[in-house]
Amino acid sequence: TSIPIPPDLIKKVKKIVDKKHKITKVVNSVNPLILGGFKLRIGDQIWDESILGKINQVKEAITG
Repeated sequence: TSIPIPPDLIKKVKKIVDKKHKITKVVNSVNPLILGGFKLRIGDQIWDESILGKINQVKEAITG
């Protein structure tokens, strides 16, 4: 995330994700370079919902 997430929000997200994936450990690391949003990694899968990720998707679409 770009800012620290409150523990109660982490619990809510874990509860949602835990329905499809067994979650044993949650690590919240702060990276202001992503500008906003979050990246979620479960095993080898990464969901990039960060602003930087969206900018990079647009850049890639434009440049091919």
